[in-house]
Amino acid sequence: MRLIKIILLILFFICSIVFFIQNTATLTQPLPLRFDPLPSFTEEVVTPSPLAWSSDGVPLYLVVLITFACGVFFSSFFFVLERVRNSLALIGKKRQIRSLERERDRLKADLVRAEERLKTAEAKAESPAAEPPA
Repeated sequence: MRLIKIILLILFFICSIVFFIQNTATLTQPLPLRFDPLPSFTEEVVTPSPLAWSSDGVPLYLVVLITFACGVFFSSFFFVLERVRNSLALIGKKRQIRSLERERDRLKADLVRAEERLKTAEAKAESPAAEPPA
């Protein structure tokens, strides 16, 4: 399975390189970007907020690569969170298993003691301790 993952990753990498090589002209064209989280609209005039950001032109390949990198980062972050959550759950389950094993051992010991008391009581009942006088 690990070999299959590595082969698929290599194929994806090769396809990405071919894509970028074949589309170099398109991907290097400047792309004007603007981001304004709090625009104020007043009578068809847009006043930029202090948080506004704009660029004259960013190459399209840079936008694609940054988007891909962000996707890798966020998916890795959620993978790590899931891994930590599973590790904590595993620790809790191991603790529960140890507790249940201790309880099982205690109950086995109680059962052995109860069987010994029962055998002792049966032995006393069967032995002629004091025969009634005739």
